[in-house]
Amino acid sequence: MAIPNEEVKNLNMPVGIYLQEAEDLFHTGLKDKAKLIGAGLTEELILSIPVRAGACRYAQSKWNEEMNTREDAQQDWKERYPQAYELRNGLLHTYRYAFGDEPEALTVVNRIAEGYGHADMIQDLSDLALLGQKYAPLLKLINHDGKEVENAATTSDEMADLLARANGETMDSKETKKIRDRAYTHLKIAVDKVRSCGKYLFWKDEEHLRKYTSAYYRKQSSRKPKEAHQEAQQG
Repeated sequence: MAIPNEEVKNLNMPVGIYLQEAEDLFHTGLKDKAKLIGAGLTEELILSIPVRAGACRYAQSKWNEEMNTREDAQQDWKERYPQAYELRNGLLHTYRYAFGDEPEALTVVNRIAEGYGHADMIQDLSDLALLGQKYAPLLKLINHDGKEVENAATTSDEMADLLARANGETMDSKETKKIRDRAYTHLKIAVDKVRSCGKYLFWKDEEHLRKYTSAYYRKQSSRKPKEAHQEAQQG
């Protein structure tokens, strides 16, 4: 977390692939350790790669857990929000009838009915719960049992939390992403240094040099000319 924001790097390949490439590089670096150290690297840096990779893998797992929680919340929200709107609309209908002789209460009901959107619906349920408690005697006159009023307060709280989690707006999610990005950056610093040194040492040994480059990027680069050729043929 001590890494400044401006130095944090974006992960531009699947994290699993990057971690595997880092592990592979470490084993290559172990075999070439004497030469790498002779060219200016420290043994500590080389040996730190598995530790840094482990930290990044753990941080990624924690972020995946947060993301899965978000997806679950999104699914729960899709299933529950229609009932929340139905509860809101039902209470508005009931209150307009029950408070027909109370202009002040009706004014509040009409104000609550204004607006739209999920956040507004959640606030409406909270407001309707308070209003129903205030005018409970009028609801009893029409034989309303009051359970919907209690349910409105509970539903408002639950849906507010669910919407926040579905939108990924929790601090835990944000902090977990920051930690993952910094763990990746911390690993990348070591990987880049080892790769740079390896490229310097083995620049005339093409086969050995490949061990200090990214197989993922090589594959991506090889696809581009093919894709360009295919597009030219299709065009």
